[in-house]
Amino acid sequence: MATRSETDSMGAIESTPRATGRADPALARDFRIGGERMPHEIIHALAQIKKASALVNRDLGLLPDAKAQLIVAAADEVLDGQHADEFPLVCGRPAAGRRAT
Repeated sequence: MATRSETDSMGAIESTPRATGRADPALARDFRIGGERMPHEIIHALAQIKKASALVNRDLGLLPDAKAQLIVAAADEVLDGQHADEFPLVCGRPAAGRRAT
């Protein structure tokens, strides 16, 4: 399976093409610490905020319409429950050269 490289403050990680987020969701899937899931209500609230922000910033001329449409479409997918597995609650991995405690 092909991967893409995502980078966060602790270094790079290879992420699968199906992963829609940045490095943090990929890390959370790969380095599970617990079985908790992000509450459904929080996921929906954040998607609504992202969608509203994209529309407002588009209307203010701060975000090109094409990008706003992509953000709105992604938020709508989240609101429809299409990416529920992409929101693990916990995430953690040791920084490069450090051991987990």
